[in-house]
Amino acid sequence: MNGRTEFPVHRDSSAATVNILLSDPLGFTGAELYFLGENEFKKADTLSSAHFKKLVPEAVLRARHAVPYAQGECAMHLGRKMHGVLPLTSGERFTLILMYMPQ
Repeated sequence: MNGRTEFPVHRDSSAATVNILLSDPLGFTGAELYFLGENEFKKADTLSSAHFKKLVPEAVLRARHAVPYAQGECAMHLGRKMHGVLPLTSGERFTLILMYMPQ
């Protein structure tokens, strides 16, 4: 309940990451998981959060880059894939994150 309400654009240190949505999407608004294209946003993870938000508004991230998924579904990606989570605006959202670490 007092947890993080958004997660700025970043890359994981894992070889692969699995994001499993535990909450019913009807129980919250916002908090969309998004992925960025490597060519269009090569250095987005090096920008400050405020600068990134000015360059790429939430509406653009939501419309063009958000991944719709239902309760119990997962989104799997390579750790180096740039991604983030938009701000949670109401309700509660729970996810289970599994990271497969390189050996």
